[in-house]
Amino acid sequence: IAAGKAYRSSINARLMSTANPMKDVFGTNFDSVRRQGAGMVDVGGALNSKVYLDGSTASTLSGKAKIELGNNNKIAQGKVALSFSAISELKEAVTYNATIYVYRPALAELNATNYPEFEGVKLQATYDELIAKVTQSVTVNPGQNVITLNEFDVPQDKLNEINQYFPYGCYLEGYVFLEAEGQETLSIPFLGFYGDLDDMDPVEPFKFERDQTKTYASDVLNSVIHKWKGLVNADYASNWVSGYFDSLNDVDLEKLITNEAGLEQIMGTNKKSLTPVGIN
Repeated sequence: IAAGKAYRSSINARLMSTANPMKDVFGTNFDSVRRQGAGMVDVGGALNSKVYLDGSTASTLSGKAKIELGNNNKIAQGKVALSFSAISELKEAVTYNATIYVYRPALAELNATNYPEFEGVKLQATYDELIAKVTQSVTVNPGQNVITLNEFDVPQDKLNEINQYFPYGCYLEGYVFLEAEGQETLSIPFLGFYGDLDDMDPVEPFKFERDQTKTYASDVLNSVIHKWKGLVNADYASNWVSGYFDSLNDVDLEKLITNEAGLEQIMGTNKKSLTPVGIN
C-alpha cells in the first residue's frame, strides 16, 4: 500500500518529465513554457521510464517536474542557475547528456500594408527567441539525486537587446533535456524573470501619463478593433471618467462609456441596479 501511494504521488512528475515539448509555428524553437507547460504527454514514456524529475531539491518532493525561478537574485541579473531532483529506480548509475535551452519573448512587426501606422514598431510576439544553449553531462545514481547544473550567464549582447526593448525586463524560460542511450528522454521546464519585476507597471499608464513617442498594447488593440470589427469609437486605453450625478437615471451611458464592448454589456442590464459612487 505504501509503495502504491508513493507511485501515485509521483504520477504528475513522471508525466511531466517524459512529456514532449512542442515546437512553435515556425518549427524551429520550442514553444513558450508559458503556453505549453511541460509539453505533450507521452503516456508510454511515463510508464516505461525508470527515472523521473522533480522541481524540488528537498527530501519532500513537489510532485511536479518544473523549476520556478521567480525573480530571484540570479535570474534577475541574467544568471541561469538551475537545480532539480532526478529520482532513479534503476540499480546502476546512468550518465545523461544535458542540454539547456534559454529563451526570451521574440520581437515582431505588424504587416505594414494593414497597419502602416505601426511601421518599424517592434512588438512582443507570442513566440520565443533562443538566446542561449548550453550542454554538460549529468550522472544519475539510484535513488534521489539533487542535480545542480553549471551556472552560466546569458550573453551580454542578448541582455543588451532585452534592456533596449524590454525596459522593465522580461521572462527567461526554457527546457533542460536529459538524454542517454537506452533511456527515455527526460525534460523539465524552467521559468524566471530577468529585471526588477516590482518596477513593472501592472497596467498601462493613463492617457494623460503616456509617452507620446511610445506604442502601447491598447494602441494595437484599438487599431484591430476599429479596422476589423468596425467599432470605430472603441477605446481600450486606460482612462478616467468622472462626474457628478444626482441619479443614475440622468447618466447618458453612450457619452460616459468609450469602450463599446463594455457599453453593450451595460446597456443590456438595468442601470438602476448599478450603485452610485461618490454622491454626497
